Amino acid sequence: MAEQEKWKWQEPGTTWKGIGLYHITLTITDRQPLLGTLAITNNDPTMAKVVRKPLGNALVDCLLSIPHHHPEVQVLHFCLMPDHLHAVLYVRHTMPTGIAALVRGFWQATKRLGRAYSVLSTTAPSSSIAPSSSIAPSSSIASNAIRRKNQEAPNARPSLREATDRLKAFSDTLRKQMGDEAYYQLPPVFTEMPFIRPMSHNTQLPNTIRYIDMNPQRLATKRLKPGFFRVQRNIAIGERKYDGVGNSTILLDKLFDACASGRVLILSPWPYDANKRHISREECVALNAMAEEICNHLSL
Repeated sequence: MAEQEKWKWQEPGTTWKGIGLYHITLTITDRQPLLGTLAITNNDPTMAKVVRKPLGNALVDCLLSIPHHHPEVQVLHFCLMPDHLHAVLYVRHTMPTGIAALVRGFWQATKRLGRAYSVLSTTAPSSSIAPSSSIAPSSSIASNAIRRKNQEAPNARPSLREATDRLKAFSDTLRKQMGDEAYYQLPPVFTEMPFIRPMSHNTQLPNTIRYIDMNPQRLATKRLKPGFFRVQRNIAIGERKYDGVGNSTILLDKLFDACASGRVLILSPWPYDANKRHISREECVALNAMAEEICNHLSL
């Protein structure tokens, strides 16, 4: 492997032109489910998949086309959700302009698709815009996995290309007919630039991929058990009342007895601090990894 091809991590404080890994998140305005529909087989959250809508098809195709315009970039992993997209980009060589410029160009292309889709969706059934794909895994890792998935579902890639081409062509027609001023006043769907997070530690890649892959399952769990994720008011315990989030029936289970009898242990990897503090996502991911490590150790 050539020196420039060796895996390197983006060092903290360096410019975002260098070799490294970047987590990109693009979200629909107001979290509208315009990209796909969640399908849950047998009410099992672990079987949750996303059925792509035409705009979701076009967005994935736009994402996967990035290496054609920027050969130094590899789409390492992605997950399409009904209202947002996660992607991990691997920059293998130093970039002339940097990851921010690349993502800005991707964002402009998605807004172009969004403007066309916003008009088409109000004037024609979605089936006439472009064919949507069948239920398929919402994520892909590395170029060989992407190729393998396309071979297993030969109709998926043409659908992606057709959806993108139709929306791009319609966008060009709109701009010519309406003029630039009126065209750019159309709802672009994607109004905010994608969020970019550089990864500076080698543990962040597997943790980020795990987080991305769990997106459909987390959404399915919330939809199947919404009561567990809503704020519940005035939960009476003894002489006090509490607000809470979660499964209040635990108070009636043996877990409550375990708490009362001292058979529950709460661990913290950091020194005790009585001051109120906000926990970061990185710390949450680290805590999950620690919990997994402890469980694996206890099962030995």
